[in-house]
Amino acid sequence: IGGILFSLVAVMLALGAINSGNNLLFLVFGVVMGSIIISGIVSGSMLMGLRVRRQPPHRLRVGEPGAIDYEIRNTARFSHAFALIVSEPSPDAKRLLGDPRAFEVHIPPRSSRTVRMDIIPMQRGVASLDRVSVSSRFPVGFLEKTITAHTRDTVIIHPRIVPIRSDAIRALAGRATESAHQLRRPGMGDEFFGLREYTHGDPVRLIAWRTSARTDTLVVKQNTQRRSRTLWILLDDTAPDEDAVTLAASIAHDGAGRDLSIGLATATRGGIVSPGRGPRHRTLILDALASLTHDADAPALPWRSSGRTACVVLHAAGGTLVDAPRGAMHLEAGALHRLRAQTETAP
Repeated sequence: IGGILFSLVAVMLALGAINSGNNLLFLVFGVVMGSIIISGIVSGSMLMGLRVRRQPPHRLRVGEPGAIDYEIRNTARFSHAFALIVSEPSPDAKRLLGDPRAFEVHIPPRSSRTVRMDIIPMQRGVASLDRVSVSSRFPVGFLEKTITAHTRDTVIIHPRIVPIRSDAIRALAGRATESAHQLRRPGMGDEFFGLREYTHGDPVRLIAWRTSARTDTLVVKQNTQRRSRTLWILLDDTAPDEDAVTLAASIAHDGAGRDLSIGLATATRGGIVSPGRGPRHRTLILDALASLTHDADAPALPWRSSGRTACVVLHAAGGTLVDAPRGAMHLEAGALHRLRAQTETAP
């Protein structure tokens, strides 16, 4: 807008100077035109020597501060770069990241600077960043010159995480009861499975000394592997409701820290993440929720979990899921505000 107004002023000065023949107007018009020419030459040559490389994080989270770093290198031998503005013009950046910008005051010739763009993601999703723009209004301040570097990166933006009340998580964990029987294979359970010959590296505490003395061969004890507690999160994706997605992400985040094996399924896609545990598996679930889309026209599929596992069904407000497993716990998206803990920070 400033550049347009500046140009309009120049046109009006030119018309006034020609019509009146006033030398002062010609002088002012010359100053204005000189400023435009100098601005174009200085800022244009200054920007042409810049090289930009984006250094994005792999993942961000809605509502939590993050940053994207840019390495800007000035390859010019003599030209300095002043008053630089770095922006992401891609549609995903504006929709998911809120059109962020970063600033750098000065980059000397033959040197580089790392510019940090502080961002707070606004929506979950997968942001495809395909170009970076660097602009400057130096030296006049009214006219802006821009160069664009085409570089492609992808940033996964996880749903918002809110801490869930500990009693609610305990209730869900209680439903994920361990299977009544143990798998008949070696593991780290409590019941005896069998004996095997000692191999180098086995813990000394596992050696069966009496049997080893009787057979004159070192043997070690093996226990059975216990089936872990499993909780399926079944999300009704036939209706768009971000609170339901946030609730699913929060349950997965907190449940994974309580030794639960968490799986994720949706009404129209079935099981999309098999049950598992640990930080890496939690990231898989959050990645799946980040890219989840709603399809109101897709039919809900009958879905049943295998084995004795618990299931929590998350609906949009007022929604129902007729094909939910028997005995599943049903929660509407509005339950997010009821189950949220007092603190607003998630580790």
